[in-house]
Amino acid sequence: LQNQDTGARTETRKFRKGNIYFIKKDYKEALRCYKKAYELESKNILILTNVLKTLKILKNEEEYQVYKSKLEKIAPFLKNF
Repeated sequence: LQNQDTGARTETRKFRKGNIYFIKKDYKEALRCYKKAYELESKNILILTNVLKTLKILKNEEEYQVYKSKLEKIAPFLKNF
């Protein structure tokens, strides 16, 4: 249980750090943080949508499609994101 709690805190820290970089328009660094958070919590819809928003801004269509299919698997109702 303690390891799960530590992982959740790390995921939250990475996600928040990504948000700070996103606000500062440092999209590459934001994406790096979001991806780290995703590695720790791959079923978190909010993390995935932030990865997708950032990839769209960076115009990385190929990687966008990869993450979009991951989102569709866990949240089919967001297939038009």
